[in-house]
Amino acid sequence: GDVYKRQTPWTWEMLEPQLDQVTQGRSFTQGKQAYQAAQCGACHRFGNEGGAVGPDLTAIGSRFTPKDVLDAILHPSKVLSDQYAYETLTLKEEETLTGRIMGENEQSIQLRQNPYSAQVISIEKDRLTKRETSKVSPMPEGLIDVLSREEVLDLLAYLNAGGNAQDPAFSN
Repeated sequence: GDVYKRQTPWTWEMLEPQLDQVTQGRSFTQGKQAYQAAQCGACHRFGNEGGAVGPDLTAIGSRFTPKDVLDAILHPSKVLSDQYAYETLTLKEEETLTGRIMGENEQSIQLRQNPYSAQVISIEKDRLTKRETSKVSPMPEGLIDVLSREEVLDLLAYLNAGGNAQDPAFSN
Protein backbone atom coordinates (compact mmCIF):
# COMPACT_ATOMS: atom_id res chain seq x y z
CA GLY A 1 0.00 0.00 0.00
CA ASP A 2 1.02 3.56 0.70
CA VAL A 3 3.11 2.59 3.70
CA TYR A 4 6.40 3.25 1.93
CA LYS A 5 5.45 6.59 0.39
CA ARG A 6 6.35 8.52 3.53
CA GLN A 7 9.79 10.06 3.70
CA THR A 8 11.85 10.87 6.78
CA PRO A 9 15.24 12.37 5.96
CA TRP A 10 17.07 10.33 8.59
CA THR A 11 20.28 11.71 10.09
CA TRP A 12 22.99 10.27 12.31
CA GLU A 13 21.80 12.45 15.22
CA MET A 14 18.24 11.09 14.94
CA LEU A 15 19.22 7.41 14.87
CA GLU A 16 22.54 6.96 16.68
CA PRO A 17 21.00 7.28 20.21
CA GLN A 18 18.70 4.32 19.40
CA LEU A 19 21.48 1.95 18.35
CA ASP A 20 21.45 0.17 21.71
CA GLN A 21 18.02 -1.14 20.72
CA VAL A 22 19.33 -3.09 17.73
CA THR A 23 20.35 -6.18 19.72
CA GLN A 24 17.06 -7.04 21.43
CA GLY A 25 13.33 -7.25 20.85
CA ARG A 26 13.54 -6.64 17.10
CA SER A 27 11.26 -7.99 14.39
CA PHE A 28 12.93 -10.34 11.89
CA THR A 29 10.02 -10.11 9.43
CA GLN A 30 9.98 -6.33 9.49
CA GLY A 31 13.78 -6.25 9.12
CA LYS A 32 13.56 -8.40 6.01
CA GLN A 33 10.75 -6.24 4.60
CA ALA A 34 12.74 -3.09 5.34
CA TYR A 35 15.71 -4.57 3.45
CA GLN A 36 13.47 -5.00 0.41
CA ALA A 37 11.75 -1.63 0.78
CA ALA A 38 15.08 0.22 0.86
CA GLN A 39 16.11 -1.72 -2.29
CA CYS A 40 19.33 -3.03 -0.75
CA GLY A 41 19.12 -6.24 -2.79
CA ALA A 42 19.24 -4.39 -6.10
CA CYS A 43 22.99 -3.87 -5.65
CA HIS A 44 24.04 -6.07 -2.73
CA ARG A 45 24.22 -9.81 -2.25
CA PHE A 46 22.85 -11.09 1.05
CA GLY A 47 22.83 -14.84 1.62
CA ASN A 48 22.16 -16.43 -1.75
CA GLU A 49 20.33 -13.60 -3.48
CA GLY A 50 20.85 -10.05 -4.67
CA GLY A 51 23.05 -8.05 -7.00
CA ALA A 52 26.82 -7.86 -7.27
CA VAL A 53 27.24 -4.14 -7.94
CA GLY A 54 28.08 -3.34 -4.31
CA PRO A 55 29.82 -5.26 -1.51
CA ASP A 56 28.35 -8.57 -0.28
CA LEU A 57 26.47 -7.93 2.98
CA THR A 58 26.09 -11.54 4.11
CA ALA A 59 28.76 -11.47 6.84
CA ILE A 60 28.60 -7.74 7.52
CA GLY A 61 27.55 -8.35 11.15
CA SER A 62 30.74 -10.27 11.89
CA ARG A 63 32.96 -7.51 10.48
CA PHE A 64 31.14 -4.31 11.42
CA THR A 65 29.05 -2.97 14.27
CA PRO A 66 25.50 -1.66 13.70
CA LYS A 67 27.03 1.79 14.25
CA ASP A 68 29.43 1.30 11.31
CA VAL A 69 26.63 -0.06 9.14
CA LEU A 70 24.32 2.86 9.90
CA ASP A 71 27.16 5.27 9.12
CA ALA A 72 27.76 3.55 5.76
CA ILE A 73 24.04 3.70 4.87
CA LEU A 74 23.76 7.39 5.77
CA HIS A 75 27.14 8.41 4.29
CA PRO A 76 27.92 6.00 1.44
CA SER A 77 30.81 8.07 0.06
CA LYS A 78 32.75 8.32 3.34
CA VAL A 79 34.60 5.02 2.99
CA LEU A 80 34.73 3.94 -0.62
CA SER A 81 36.21 0.62 -1.69
CA ASP A 82 38.28 0.81 -4.89
CA GLN A 83 36.69 -2.45 -5.91
CA TYR A 84 33.29 -0.77 -6.24
CA ALA A 85 34.35 2.76 -7.11
CA TYR A 86 33.11 4.41 -10.26
CA GLU A 87 35.27 6.20 -12.79
CA THR A 88 34.53 9.54 -14.35
CA LEU A 89 35.54 9.90 -17.99
CA THR A 90 35.80 13.32 -19.60
CA LEU A 91 35.45 13.36 -23.38
CA LYS A 92 36.73 15.88 -25.93
CA GLU A 93 33.20 17.21 -26.39
CA GLU A 94 33.30 18.37 -22.72
CA GLU A 95 30.91 15.57 -21.85
CA THR A 96 31.50 13.62 -18.64
CA LEU A 97 30.33 10.06 -18.06
CA THR A 98 30.44 8.29 -14.72
CA GLY A 99 30.03 4.59 -14.20
CA ARG A 100 31.59 1.24 -13.50
CA ILE A 101 34.27 0.01 -15.90
CA MET A 102 33.08 -3.41 -17.06
CA GLY A 103 36.00 -4.04 -19.38
CA GLU A 104 38.51 -2.35 -21.63
CA ASN A 105 41.00 -2.97 -24.37
CA GLU A 106 43.49 -0.81 -26.26
CA GLN A 107 40.77 0.90 -28.30
CA SER A 108 37.83 1.31 -25.97
CA ILE A 109 36.33 1.23 -22.49
CA GLN A 110 33.07 -0.50 -21.61
CA LEU A 111 31.14 1.57 -19.07
CA ARG A 112 27.97 0.73 -17.15
CA GLN A 113 26.37 4.00 -16.01
CA ASN A 114 23.36 2.69 -14.16
CA PRO A 115 23.81 0.03 -11.44
CA TYR A 116 20.17 -1.02 -11.86
CA SER A 117 20.58 -1.70 -15.58
CA ALA A 118 22.65 -4.19 -17.53
CA GLN A 119 23.25 -1.70 -20.34
CA VAL A 120 26.92 -1.11 -21.14
CA ILE A 121 28.21 1.60 -23.48
CA SER A 122 31.49 1.52 -25.36
CA ILE A 123 33.66 4.64 -25.44
CA GLU A 124 36.54 4.98 -27.88
CA LYS A 125 39.72 5.85 -25.98
CA ASP A 126 40.74 8.52 -28.50
CA ARG A 127 37.73 10.58 -27.36
CA LEU A 128 39.04 10.72 -23.78
CA THR A 129 40.65 13.81 -22.31
CA LYS A 130 40.61 12.77 -18.66
CA ARG A 131 39.95 9.69 -16.57
CA GLU A 132 39.66 9.64 -12.79
CA THR A 133 38.23 7.55 -9.98
CA SER A 134 34.98 9.03 -8.72
CA LYS A 135 34.97 10.15 -5.08
CA VAL A 136 31.23 9.67 -4.89
CA SER A 137 29.73 6.30 -4.08
CA PRO A 138 27.31 4.83 -6.62
CA MET A 139 25.06 4.16 -3.62
CA PRO A 140 22.49 6.93 -3.25
CA GLU A 141 21.96 8.62 0.09
CA GLY A 142 18.49 8.53 1.61
CA LEU A 143 17.59 4.93 0.74
CA ILE A 144 16.29 4.34 4.29
CA ASP A 145 14.16 7.49 4.23
CA VAL A 146 11.14 5.32 3.29
CA LEU A 147 11.46 3.48 6.61
CA SER A 148 10.13 4.28 10.06
CA ARG A 149 12.51 4.49 13.04
CA GLU A 150 11.53 0.98 14.16
CA GLU A 151 12.03 -0.38 10.64
CA VAL A 152 15.52 1.15 10.45
CA LEU A 153 16.43 -0.57 13.73
CA ASP A 154 14.92 -3.85 12.47
CA LEU A 155 16.92 -3.51 9.25
CA LEU A 156 20.16 -3.01 11.21
CA ALA A 157 19.30 -6.04 13.37
CA TYR A 158 18.56 -8.10 10.26
CA LEU A 159 21.90 -7.18 8.68
CA ASN A 160 23.75 -7.64 11.96
CA ALA A 161 22.24 -11.13 12.36
CA GLY A 162 23.24 -12.13 8.84
CA GLY A 163 19.60 -12.83 8.05
CA ASN A 164 19.33 -15.45 10.80
CA ALA A 165 15.80 -15.46 12.26
CA GLN A 166 17.07 -17.35 15.33
CA ASP A 167 19.42 -14.52 16.34
CA PRO A 168 18.93 -13.35 19.97
CA ALA A 169 18.03 -9.87 18.66
CA PHE A 170 14.67 -11.20 17.52
CA SER A 171 11.98 -11.92 20.03
CA ASN A 172 9.60 -14.70 19.09
